[in-house]
Amino acid sequence: MNDSKVRFDKKSRDDLIRLVFDGKPIHAGPPKTGGPCGYIDFDAGTYVFIDGNGRMQKRTRSVVKDLCRAHGVEPPNPFPGIHLFYDPKAKPGMYIAPAASYFNSYRPSKFQVKGSAIGKGEFPVISKIIKNIFVDQVSSDAFLNWLAVTFNDFKKTGTAWVIMGPQGSGKNSLFSRIIVPLLGDGNCRLLTQDNLETRYNQLMADRQLVCFNEVKASPKAQDRLKTWITEDEIVIEDKRVSSVVKTNPVNLMFISNDRVPVLIDPDDRRFSVVETGPPLRDLSWFRGQNTLTKITSELRHFAWFLKHYNYDVEASHIPLVNVIKQNLIEKSMDSFQVFAIRLKANDTSWMLGRIDSGKYSQAELSDLSGFKGRLQKELAVKAYRDIYREEVSPTALTIKLKEHGVGNIRGKKNGTARKREYIWGS
Repeated sequence: MNDSKVRFDKKSRDDLIRLVFDGKPIHAGPPKTGGPCGYIDFDAGTYVFIDGNGRMQKRTRSVVKDLCRAHGVEPPNPFPGIHLFYDPKAKPGMYIAPAASYFNSYRPSKFQVKGSAIGKGEFPVISKIIKNIFVDQVSSDAFLNWLAVTFNDFKKTGTAWVIMGPQGSGKNSLFSRIIVPLLGDGNCRLLTQDNLETRYNQLMADRQLVCFNEVKASPKAQDRLKTWITEDEIVIEDKRVSSVVKTNPVNLMFISNDRVPVLIDPDDRRFSVVETGPPLRDLSWFRGQNTLTKITSELRHFAWFLKHYNYDVEASHIPLVNVIKQNLIEKSMDSFQVFAIRLKANDTSWMLGRIDSGKYSQAELSDLSGFKGRLQKELAVKAYRDIYREEVSPTALTIKLKEHGVGNIRGKKNGTARKREYIWGS
């Protein structure tokens, strides 16, 4: 298999998009919808069929021929070439440029098209589900702003949501019953842990929002996630065809009941993390399927609400900072990194809350409750062993803490021994 990367001709594409937004597309050849007709993708070398409504299917050559005949047209011979792209910010459909045809496979949902049947009204079930998932006002406001930016401006926010909670708390209903209809079934995709870990990410392509369901932390996926969330281009890899560099409009969600769904760096600027309320069945207003079916009739009102939401694009780029995220960050790190971070933060309450105070003298407890920028090495080793219930030598701890910005000194003589300390910027 040829593994060379095919790069999309961005200049030609940008010239085309300008034509589209200027309202001057060149209509010629196949109908504006692009079909019914078969094509060969110039960039990937694969075959596609586009029906009369502008829906696209990637199939083998023989299947594309059969699809053409099934729609009452003779398969083209040879197949015309086409450049495929997916861009929620551009008009969907076919555009014929002098050098080549282009087709934007993005299709807005029925709630996003002009003249759609949305209207002001109440959406009590949707509101209660959102409140059970985003239990405080700050997280609820942040999520609604993020969703409104995605719904209205089709923006790639550069931030992702990690939603943790018990089964039945509304996580899946939020995605499948609320977000998918709002953005359009063809613009969303639900993936699993296997998709998160494999290098073949073709299922990520040409989607505005991808949700990973019931995931757990994977070192394999760590670097990929950073690229998927923030980068404007992404390498799409498929077992069957050459890899292709595509624009990356995708926004990501992760839903899980695992204690560590994703690994998050201490200086992270990508993830917003929330912990849901209880299972819906435990709430007095929830009546099972009878309640969930009401969501469908409420969607038009919720869409109106999002359409008129006073959203802030810049705010959508900034993730939440809360205790839940900090706890997940610590679960993503090893014990040495956490210990170093707490030392550098002079977090005496964290230290005192995790040791067995009965094992320490009053002088030691006084030192642990008042350290700032320095702590006696022997006492730090004792506290580490106590907190993590694991043996570690002073030398090993010194080496590990140094990797995370905590140094050490051998101080002046104190009686017959030198006072050894860990030190850090305070």
